Amino acid sequence: GSLMPLVRLMSSAAHTTGKTLVTAESFTYRPANNPWWIDPYALKAVGDQAYCMGLNHNVLSESALQVWLDRVRPGMTFDAWGTPFNPNQTWWEPGRAWMAYQARCHALLQLGRPLADILTLAPFVPGQNNWNTPGGIDHIHHRYDYDFCAEEVFLKDARYENGRIILPGVEYSLLTLVNSDRLHPRTLSHIAELAEAGATILGGKPAGAPGRVEYPDRDQQVRELADRLWGQVDGRTVTANQVGKGRIIFGRHSHEVLQEMGLPPDLDVDDLNIHWTHRRYGDFDIYFLSNQEDMDCQVDAVFRVAGKRPELWDPVTGGIRPLPEFRQTDVMTVPLRFAPYQSYFVIFRPGTGGKAGRNFPELEPVMTLEGPWEVSFDRQWGGPGKVTFEKLEDWTARPEEGIRYYSGTATYSKQFDVTAVQDGSSIFLDLGTMKNLAEVSLNGQPLGIIWCPPWQVQVPAGLLRAEDNQLEIRITNTWVNRLIGDELQPDDALWSEPYTRSPFPNQRIRSLLEEPQWLAEGTPRPSKHRYAFATYKHLYADDKLLPSGLFGPVRILIGKE
Repeated sequence: GSLMPLVRLMSSAAHTTGKTLVTAESFTYRPANNPWWIDPYALKAVGDQAYCMGLNHNVLSESALQVWLDRVRPGMTFDAWGTPFNPNQTWWEPGRAWMAYQARCHALLQLGRPLADILTLAPFVPGQNNWNTPGGIDHIHHRYDYDFCAEEVFLKDARYENGRIILPGVEYSLLTLVNSDRLHPRTLSHIAELAEAGATILGGKPAGAPGRVEYPDRDQQVRELADRLWGQVDGRTVTANQVGKGRIIFGRHSHEVLQEMGLPPDLDVDDLNIHWTHRRYGDFDIYFLSNQEDMDCQVDAVFRVAGKRPELWDPVTGGIRPLPEFRQTDVMTVPLRFAPYQSYFVIFRPGTGGKAGRNFPELEPVMTLEGPWEVSFDRQWGGPGKVTFEKLEDWTARPEEGIRYYSGTATYSKQFDVTAVQDGSSIFLDLGTMKNLAEVSLNGQPLGIIWCPPWQVQVPAGLLRAEDNQLEIRITNTWVNRLIGDELQPDDALWSEPYTRSPFPNQRIRSLLEEPQWLAEGTPRPSKHRYAFATYKHLYADDKLLPSGLFGPVRILIGKE
């Protein structure tokens, strides 16, 4: 999260120079506890936020070489950095659903070209933290999008034509200035050329040139040109000055200026914490929206689009469906709903009208799956095999150590009858609360992998039977509980003294000093009830177990139009 301004700067560099890919080392940083608590859902919000800032290609960090292959898990790891992405991760197999999500997002976010209304000239200022967001920026990203522009790109490529400030990758309506107290004479001259041609520029008046090269002549050049461009503008009593066909403005908000220019917000989501980005591919307008709150929300989103029909493209499921509810004036209002941290694409395609209906049908619960469940735990990882849960509950609340400290996948099985479902209804299976991923099959047909809200899958028409439905839910948690449980057993390897890695002062880390003899020779472990092994120790017996398993309630929901 702290590096998000850098994502904005790098994506701006790509946009303003006409590059397609914006790539970053991704998901390296984590909070100060341990790497093993992370699951795909924990990565979702920050990943989606980066997409909204222009990132469109993740390079995952990290994947350590597994020299022992299947002999021990999780095996080789880094110490205090990175998310373990490798086949020894508990959720590696069901995590393919998260990988598919990334691939779908990448595909759509690399199409066409980005759209933004504001170009922000951000010259380098010695002594300032220039990789961070330049000071003075006040754009609110829920109405208009923007890019930063390097001074050399601005001087080389920026021109004004047909009401737009044009760069190789994007066209903009407004030029804003930050760090403008000191500007090079050549930069200010180019600003003047754009204004003379018709551009609108928003920003403060420079007092001179940066540095001491050709001092004081360059300062005098800047002051004389600035006096002509800004005229009587003081940002209070006078806020605009006509320059040729264009204007210099100071003391007003960029959004106010854009609306005065006849540009309503590109997307207005009513001050909710919904981040977004906009691209255009041929006749398609592609918006990606992300709810950045851990709660449900709904909004009448107002898009600057006309003459097209909206569709929802869900990168979690791969599903595409129309959004039949919308109101068209000079802009388009589309009612939207979001689950916690949910994100999806709203895509506008040429055409109007379509089938009537609701964008988000109301889901009515018609049945809760009560009673016992058969649950199978892998004995290889300390599990007890098959047991009966009389009710759904957290594994860490069970008396069996093989369940309380279990990490991996457990399979829940249940047979049930149903009479409340009508033919033609949209049917969903909702899992309620669960940790961490669930792979669901009904009557032998896979329904999908659930890893983020809403915690449900759609049931295909005709699959649900009146009697003898066979439901299987494979729940996978993280490595945390097994690694804690193992610490109750005698150790069978040599470790360093505990140390910390900044900025994680509360994290106790021990590194493996040498390969244990039992591992080198392939003989049985001296500690018979240790099941996991990693080259760094982040967890101890007194650490807190993490909730795991299926908590429910598991319900059948019917969609009502």
